[in-house]
Amino acid sequence: MLIGREDECARIERLLDDARRGASGALVVHGEAGIGKTALLRHAVDRAGSMTIAIATGIEAEAELEYSALMEVCRPLLEHASELPEHQAAALQGALGLGPAVERDRFGVGAATLGLLAAAAEERPLLVAVDDAQWIDTASADAPGLMRAGATPPRAPARR
Repeated sequence: MLIGREDECARIERLLDDARRGASGALVVHGEAGIGKTALLRHAVDRAGSMTIAIATGIEAEAELEYSALMEVCRPLLEHASELPEHQAAALQGALGLGPAVERDRFGVGAATLGLLAAAAEERPLLVAVDDAQWIDTASADAPGLMRAGATPPRAPARR
């Protein structure tokens, strides 16, 4: 347990427990630099147990590299790409540089991302963790499965 972070840790534990029971959820931890957001993220990853974990970390130097964060999230899930419709699989593989480039199709990439996340979550619960989201490239941030998952997540401010 993180000292002084019992409330935040309890909320993370509830979200993880809900995911293990098949419910989806999201939590955005925001605040100034240095207040422990990454420590809370690590806590979630450490507590995920047998869940599939996909992590992306925004890096300022990579903020202009299209789909760099999406690649981080999708890499451990790519075994499920064969479950996607052919058009979506091609769009995602092209965007990630894993296949021939196809006509720019952000909708196809977004749909494929959601499909990939759903396919992975069907096998076992899934935790997608994004750290330093302010540095995530725009193309990845626009992929609905990475940052939004179709809903506006509740916001929990990190304490000082």
